[in-house]
Amino acid sequence: MIRKRMASLPWEIVMDILNGLPGKDLLRYRCVSKSWRSLIDDPDFIKSHLKRSKETLSNTSLVLVDCYDHNVIGVDLDVLDSLENLDSPVDGRVKAVVGSSNGLLALESGKHIILWNPTTRRYRKLTLPRLVQPAVYGFGHDPVNDDYKMVRVMSFGLPFGGIGQQISRNKVEVYSVKSNTWKPVNDFPYHFHSWSESGVLVSNALHWVVYRELCIMLPSMTTCYGSSLIIAFDLVTGEYREVPLPFNKNNGVRMTVGVLGGSLCAIFNYLVRDIKTNEGYSSDHVDMWVMKEYGVKESWTKLCTVGQRHVIGPLNYVLPIAYLKIGNRVLMNHNGERFMWYDLETEMAENVIIFGSPYKSMKIVLCETSLIGLDRRSGWKRVDEEEEADNGRSQLGLYRRRVSTMESGKWIL
Repeated sequence: MIRKRMASLPWEIVMDILNGLPGKDLLRYRCVSKSWRSLIDDPDFIKSHLKRSKETLSNTSLVLVDCYDHNVIGVDLDVLDSLENLDSPVDGRVKAVVGSSNGLLALESGKHIILWNPTTRRYRKLTLPRLVQPAVYGFGHDPVNDDYKMVRVMSFGLPFGGIGQQISRNKVEVYSVKSNTWKPVNDFPYHFHSWSESGVLVSNALHWVVYRELCIMLPSMTTCYGSSLIIAFDLVTGEYREVPLPFNKNNGVRMTVGVLGGSLCAIFNYLVRDIKTNEGYSSDHVDMWVMKEYGVKESWTKLCTVGQRHVIGPLNYVLPIAYLKIGNRVLMNHNGERFMWYDLETEMAENVIIFGSPYKSMKIVLCETSLIGLDRRSGWKRVDEEEEADNGRSQLGLYRRRVSTMESGKWIL
């Protein structure tokens, strides 16, 4: 019946309907007919589908690693009801999700990096040429060469000064999906204070907070000298560049970077000594700035200030996740332990309860549902198409009822 009804529609309308479906539904509908399968598998359609998903800001999930059992879990951003296990292809523990681009996730796991599309279930396992610790990663798309690239910055210690002291020297390797090779590039001319932060992808470049001056590595800690700055690694040219800050940062302010609405976001954490214990530091308040025009210092705009009065429990840090246009609210990660809404108009905050979310060390990325793949060679985990066929034919009617009430363009990610 569905096939007869769809056959009576102009092909342009059929294409438009399919182009608006979530990726998982499209995988089911490949079994409806040969023409549908040919269309859904077409690279131009896949790119068009991804572009529409980004323009309508739909079909996006929050993805994180459960710090207790190290599973990759996710939740639909439009619903935020309960987290589910995404059944990653990693054998063993997933250390972290180190990047997300166009529906592809980069997972760190021991000796390997896994590039994985959780929608299609296909993945590629990258064997690291050598294990070097510490190391940081970044992942993104090079649109000029239509290539996906994994960047790894590795630290090597050189003897310096007293016993056990070393100067850190950072080597960089870039993996290209197109060539399936790792290649060294120019040394990273800066120093990390924290080796736990992955590169933030904005405007075809990966961004980190670094130090320009000397870092001395001791067995138990790393000490960096000089002020911090934001450095970008351009995925197209392979060059490094500094990003101007909104103001000259003072000591006692910890800076991190993020992305909000496709724009670079700088988070400034103003630290004070804990007056109860007189040991360690907590946050007095956190300022968030957004760079509305990439690379232009004057375009930095202060988004909000989050203080102790906005949160339940201690305030160590808050990080932006996504911006909701309707209601003018920002979804934030509070201390890596809970989610919260922050209303930009009323300057009020409220906790968000998501069933099944871990209560410690949440590191979150956003991931679109897409059909983007790396190739069709062996080594991919494939969807069982026959098992999905019946579901595919019945789901189309359900989608057509749903689409009339679906709000488009709610999210800026």
